[in-house]
Amino acid sequence: MAHSGTLCSTDIVLATSEVESVQVGNFIDCDCEDFFTELALVKDGGDDHENDYVSFLFKLVRSSDSIGVELFKGCDNKVDDINDDTFGQFYSVFQSNETFLSGFRIDWLKVQQTHGYGKYYIKVTLSILGQESTIETHEFEVKEYSDLLADGTVKIETIQNGKIINGLDFTGIDWVNSIRVPGFFGKKEYEFETDNYIDSNRTIKQIQDKTYRTYSLVMNSAMNWANNIFEREILANNIFLTDYNLENYEVYRKVEVYPDSIEKQDHKITRKDYEIKFREKSEGRIKRNYF
Repeated sequence: MAHSGTLCSTDIVLATSEVESVQVGNFIDCDCEDFFTELALVKDGGDDHENDYVSFLFKLVRSSDSIGVELFKGCDNKVDDINDDTFGQFYSVFQSNETFLSGFRIDWLKVQQTHGYGKYYIKVTLSILGQESTIETHEFEVKEYSDLLADGTVKIETIQNGKIINGLDFTGIDWVNSIRVPGFFGKKEYEFETDNYIDSNRTIKQIQDKTYRTYSLVMNSAMNWANNIFEREILANNIFLTDYNLENYEVYRKVEVYPDSIEKQDHKITRKDYEIKFREKSEGRIKRNYF
């Protein structure tokens, strides 16, 4: 069964001497004037690339642990509890191998249809081994989708399986993640690989040649995005990228890619720019000769 989870994420450790809880999700102290705000675009009747979602995963200790989730609009105006599938999907405690997990997905269109456009944040109360801890997300600004408003952004979606050593165990849960970041995806190029031999006439003979496409993702983003993409999401089993830049010479909609390298890190005074090189997930175009 597929589960939904967040890509834009920061591991937060809430610990006593006996228990550690790790969350996948962006959480900061509430300061409504200084909130980092993520754009969340929606369109009634729109395609998938026109509707955003976000989701969060929490590592628990035992099956009796729990999470309580509240939705706020503005700085402190609670508008709903999130404890079922009204606004997306809610996952009560489930198990991956020996790890207990709980989480939820927010489909922002469903939020907008009930509570309107505006800025939202989510408050999560974790009850682990009888102890409670409360954390809050950054703001999400829900706006109606338009090509102009989405210009300059890229949506990154991933599916996680397997276990990250010293991290979360996604084994068998197909955890789906999504975030919209400022950036650019494209710069398509072609790479060439060859396997050949020299015959007795000193002529190159083809055994197998292959061409495949490569792409680049350039993110001029906040460090909390970049850190978690490098440390977790780039390790995902499946990575899909959608570009919204109006000046891009090609349209890229949910292109499945595989990371190849981190090409560049330009350190600037107020931010860091990152370029990640990807190759297409498929094997490419192959020509073989059989002897």
